[in-house]
Amino acid sequence: MRHHRHHVRQHAGPAYAHLAHACTARDLGARAVWGEPRSLGVAAPDLRALLRHELPRLEAAIWQESERETSDGMACNRGSNDCVGGRKGSMVLVPVSAQDERSRREILETTVLPRWVQRCGARCAQVWNQTIGPVRALVAIPAK
Repeated sequence: MRHHRHHVRQHAGPAYAHLAHACTARDLGARAVWGEPRSLGVAAPDLRALLRHELPRLEAAIWQESERETSDGMACNRGSNDCVGGRKGSMVLVPVSAQDERSRREILETTVLPRWVQRCGARCAQVWNQTIGPVRALVAIPAK
């Protein structure tokens, strides 16, 4: 999935005004998973059909808006003339290096994912391993 939030959005308020750099690295936690609620199976057939038709459209619209807001946020952070939704800043865009990506992956694999599984439980690990895990080549090991 391509959805992401940027670490700093200067136009969001004065709390970030002292920061000078922005990063386009994707958050570890800013991921969304779309699925069909279990209760949908007991919903009226017309409602099921409506939801199956409309939920993908809603999902696409949410992703589009997220990309637009992110692009505008970065334009505002950099002080670009493309900034339309906020206060122009003076940040410098810092590209994500290969080492940054390796560090992000290591932190996800050794800290974030294990702690999440510890909090969430074996069922969460099972769902992860059946869905996101294969896509990201990351196995969630249930806590003992």
